[in-house]
Amino acid sequence: MKLDILIAVAEKGGVENVINDTVPYLQQQGVLVRIVQIIWEGTPWADSGIPFYHLINGRDISTSRDMINSYKEFLQETYVPDTILATVWPLMSYVGKNAVSELGCPHVNIISWLHHAPIINYEISGFGGFEELKMADGHIAISEMIYTEIKEKLPDVQICRVNNPVDIEKYSCKCEADISDIHKLCYVGRISAQKRLDIIIKALEILGSAYELSIIGSDSYEYAEEIKKLALDLGVEDRITWHGWQSEPWCVAKESDIIIMSSDVEGFPLVAIEALANGLPVVTTPASGIEELVRDGENGYIYPFGDYESLARIIKDINDGRKLMPSADMCRQSVQKHNRSTAVKGFWNELSRLVDEIEPQKAVNHARRQKEAVIEWNKKYLEAERQYLSKADKLIREGTADAYEKICGMFEGTEGMSVDEIIDAGKIPINIFKGRTEISYLIQAVNIYYREQEAGDCVTVFDHGESFLDVMDVINQVRFLLWELEFFKSDEALVEYLGNNNISASMLSYLAEPCIKELRKTASVNRYEQADKDLKRHAGKKVAFIMCVNNDVYMQEALYFINNLEVPYGCEVEIFTIEDAKSMTSGYNEGMNASNAKYKVYLHQDVFIVNPYFIYDILDIFENPDVGMIGAVGFAELCGFAENQVLGFWRETGKIYSANAYGTGLCKFGQMSAEYESVEVVDGVLMATQYDIPWREDLFDKWDMYDMSQSIEFHRAGYDVVIPNVKLPWCLHDEGFVNMVHYYEELDKLKKEYFSDGVGC
Repeated sequence: MKLDILIAVAEKGGVENVINDTVPYLQQQGVLVRIVQIIWEGTPWADSGIPFYHLINGRDISTSRDMINSYKEFLQETYVPDTILATVWPLMSYVGKNAVSELGCPHVNIISWLHHAPIINYEISGFGGFEELKMADGHIAISEMIYTEIKEKLPDVQICRVNNPVDIEKYSCKCEADISDIHKLCYVGRISAQKRLDIIIKALEILGSAYELSIIGSDSYEYAEEIKKLALDLGVEDRITWHGWQSEPWCVAKESDIIIMSSDVEGFPLVAIEALANGLPVVTTPASGIEELVRDGENGYIYPFGDYESLARIIKDINDGRKLMPSADMCRQSVQKHNRSTAVKGFWNELSRLVDEIEPQKAVNHARRQKEAVIEWNKKYLEAERQYLSKADKLIREGTADAYEKICGMFEGTEGMSVDEIIDAGKIPINIFKGRTEISYLIQAVNIYYREQEAGDCVTVFDHGESFLDVMDVINQVRFLLWELEFFKSDEALVEYLGNNNISASMLSYLAEPCIKELRKTASVNRYEQADKDLKRHAGKKVAFIMCVNNDVYMQEALYFINNLEVPYGCEVEIFTIEDAKSMTSGYNEGMNASNAKYKVYLHQDVFIVNPYFIYDILDIFENPDVGMIGAVGFAELCGFAENQVLGFWRETGKIYSANAYGTGLCKFGQMSAEYESVEVVDGVLMATQYDIPWREDLFDKWDMYDMSQSIEFHRAGYDVVIPNVKLPWCLHDEGFVNMVHYYEELDKLKKEYFSDGVGC
């Protein structure tokens, strides 16, 4: 696990001690953990050996957007973790969630780890509340109050209860106090307004001259000056000793008889645990977590918030024998469950369990949100998209500069308008259509046209056809030839196409920027060389490539990459392109029955096999007869089979290049150490088999669920379905645009056929 502890601002205190105590144990469990502090004020607090990063110097930060941007930039420069532990504010869950979402990493687990209650106080202070906590996938509660608050407001969330750790063994035993002489009082902690030291000062005045008070904590706060003035006004300043901040406060505090706390707000006060571990009784307000620690007469006493008279009365009653003075042994025994070795182990166990529980639920929730979005899209925008494209076709057929300007005008003049207002005006809301839709390519065509007009090019992107699909085919052809240049270092076809089709330099430069960005950084290495020819390991084997096709531009590009693959010595390759298939399953059955090849590769027409040693790789894996199917990417687990749930997929694994109108990049999921990893289902972009099992065209008569059903059919037949561990991805998938009109109809068929018992993952 890669874990970030994301914290807004910190200094030396209880929260920081908890982090320092917890992290080493996590590191021992193999967790790659680091502390990322957004705002840095120059106070070092992380122990050596703990990776620590700070992002912004000083509190010159105005909004949560600044926090999101700074963390996002940090992740881009380093790496994205698997899990973010967001502390101390609820706002940090919001910051972490938005940062990873904007980086396209929705798989990252966000877990809140609050340290104070009630949560309303965070909101009052501007540090977030329950709305921000909704951004977290799970929650760690250090007290019953925090646990109850979150559970009441967010009843469906995953939450666990943990204890804060304390190194109890390091504290020396406190001698039993003289029950008739409880006069040395002590406060330990941060001197801030929420700690309410004014209550202790007022109680000291009531108690009289026989009592003295030690205050251990930094007195550099403005509030400390207020307290000193109050002590002066009440005439008790000569009975107070200010010790300042101490690296070992209990070496000083153990000389006292009793520890006093007066906070209005706490999370789970470490001071109380540490005091009890030293054998010192605690007299305190009922702040969050206190009632789990302090029990009247056993290890201390609790008095009402702000009631300094009750505080003074409790101390006098102990001295006068009306109340029992808790024994040092009883105090120490009461906090044994918080012993560091026990608590940090419990923290790790609960964190691991929480992650295991939230990941499948995240998959189900993501699938549900995706379904809702698809339903909304089909209902609100599908017809609008058709009308936009029809209008673009007519304008392209006109072939005039005025018509081309009207195409550009479909995107202009929408500032300040709602989505519905934009559509009613015949304009295109870019934010709605800039994803995986055909209009995303129209957006790129318009951007190319703007660049061509600025350069004064005579032939523009819209002059390359009689319809928008013609224009899109030209754009794609240039992209494809740029990929050929990248992967095969051949520019002959590109140069010829540019010249024969009068492609402008503006179009070429525009398409080249996202095409080549972040493509292959690791050169492929021929691991086989002459030894393979000498051994003739794959001689006599036959591999068939099978595609359903309806676009000649895509088909020819896919064939180009297949025809440029390295073929093992003595191995035969054949290719089947299935046109006018009724469904993916029927087309694949047609290809399967037409070939006698043992090894078959089923792939989309928009998938280009860029790893030249792909055939070697699959044949090597198929040396294991238990492996029936290999995919490029897949999911290790499925979940959400109940009648009212959408099927979810999680623990994605594999490696692939992914492209769309906006660019091309490497998509890497999960980590593997072995040659390959078993999965439940593979994605249909590429599926290689060494056994023929009929595709379920009796059930799936459209273009969805064929991949998942076939994966399950191979499992039913007793074969393993795997994803390879490769350095260079096998293929590049040009995602283009997505049609999910019938997706959920087919998904319902899949659930009914394979998961009708309602068993989840």
